Formats: sequence, structure tokens, C-alpha cells
Amino acid sequence: MSTSSVTASSVTTSRPLGYLYLALAMVTVGSAVVASKIVAATLPPFTATLLRYAMALPFFLVLMRWQGVRLPEMPRSDWVLLVLQSAAGAIGYTALLMAGLREASAGDAAIIVGLLPLVSALFAVLALGERPHGALWLALAVALAGVLLATGAGSEAARSWRGNLLVLGAVVCESVFILLNRKMKTSVPPLALSVLMTAIGLVLSAAAALPEAPWSLAYDRTALLAIGYYALVPTVAGYLLWYAGAARVGAAEASLMTAVAPVAALFLAAVVLHEPVTPAQLAGTGCVLGAVLAYGLAGRRAVNAPSTSKTAA
Repeated sequence: MSTSSVTASSVTTSRPLGYLYLALAMVTVGSAVVASKIVAATLPPFTATLLRYAMALPFFLVLMRWQGVRLPEMPRSDWVLLVLQSAAGAIGYTALLMAGLREASAGDAAIIVGLLPLVSALFAVLALGERPHGALWLALAVALAGVLLATGAGSEAARSWRGNLLVLGAVVCESVFILLNRKMKTSVPPLALSVLMTAIGLVLSAAAALPEAPWSLAYDRTALLAIGYYALVPTVAGYLLWYAGAARVGAAEASLMTAVAPVAALFLAAVVLHEPVTPAQLAGTGCVLGAVLAYGLAGRRAVNAPSTSKTAA
């Protein structure tokens, strides 16, 4: 058997496995919405965030030592960006998501979280001056229409605009995190970045949790189990699955798999939390899912399009 045939065979085997890893990673992201809903019922957001990072950090440190990953030397400007990233992504996203889920349903939150790839692309256009795909504006319009359709139906007791806006704020924070990461001068290995984000997030959430007086709270066993799940499965295992999958497929293909997260979250909200899934939510999910997939496929075609330059010819 030739070397080329062996290589082709390994790629053929690796790509489906990569898709499986990415899909599982997005299922864990979806499950984080359900876990956050459980936690938010009894614990304030910054205390819950503090506990999440306190549980996750030791596991990341063990992984880092096991894989022999070292922290790179970075200029002061990159350390400032890391702190801002942690404030936006690690603190802002988690705390706002949990605060929003005190009032919003997990099903509605799942649909809003599904906007993340499109909001991140919009931020890259506005802040980095990237040339937008024509498909981005149409995808955003369709996705936002889906969110309005899903969250604008039903009784006021079941849905809260304030809670939904807080969840949208969490999506904006995560988009800022992604944007700031692209502005760093130093290339930081993913595992080292996760350790830094978790450690900085632990310090920031500890400071933010002081007004909540976490030492005086009564801790519900179910909430603590949900935090433990959030720390170990979406945070640690989700990281491992995502990067294992991303190493086997292209970036554009990996971005398509983010569409799994809102579907998984909506399904788990119905199964675990027994939330009713309304026709409006199904229609809204379809709009968001279709918009993300269409935009991702447009980006994939652009990446894979053959060059028309004279050099290539």
C-alpha cells in the first residue's frame, strides 16, 4: 500500500471523528444553558461563576502539566487583553447568562445563544474592518427574526424580555472575548489560554462576588452538582472535545458545528427541565439554525473556492 493511500485513508477516518468531537462539544455547550438555569434558581451569578472556576482550574492545571504545556512570555499589552478577555468571556458571559436565566426560559436562552457565530462575525466587521460576506446581513436578519418570533410569543409569566436581554448581553460578551483574542500579539496554546482565562476569571469573580456575601449563603445540593457539571463537562471536557475536533477539520467546517448547541440546549431544556417547547420556539430555532448554517456554508465555499489569480493560473 502506498504512502498516499494510507494518508488518504487516515484523513477519511479522521474527518468523521472530528465532526463527532465537535458535535459532542456543542452538546456540552447546550447543556451549560440547562445547568445555568438550575444554578440560577438558588445562587447569585458571580458566586456561581466563582465556584465554577474554582472547580475547573485544578483539572486544567493537571491537563497542562500532563501535556507539558508552558505559559508563553507575553508583552504587557497582551496581559491587559487577557484580563479584558476574561472579564468579557469568563465573567460577563457566565454571569449574564445565569442572571438572565433567573427570568428567561432555558428554551428561549438556547435560541439566543445560537446567535453567537453571527454576532461574532458582525463584531469582526465593525471592529476589525473585515470585509463582510453578503450572506452575513441576510443571515443576521433571518436569525434575529427567529429570536423575536420565539421570544415574543407565549405568556408574560413564562418569558421575560429583561432576562432575554441579559442572555443577549452574554452573547455580546462572548463575541468581545473572541474579538480581543484575535488582537493578541502572542500566539498562546489553547490549553494555556484556558488555564489563564480560568485563573483570571477566578480572581475577578471572587472580587465581583464580595457584595453577594458567598460565605453567608445557603448552598443547595442540586445547584452545587449543576456547578460541578458545568465546571467539568462544558468547561473542561468541552475544551478537549472542541480542539480534538478542530484539529481534524477546517475552521469553516468547525464553525458549522456551532449550530448543534442551540438545538441541544432546547432539547435538554424540554427533557431535563420539563419546559414546554412551543411551535414559536421550534420555528425560531429553525430560523437561527438555518441562518448559521447558510452563513457557515457561504464561508466554506469562499475558503475552498479556487484562486483566479494569474499566478495560480
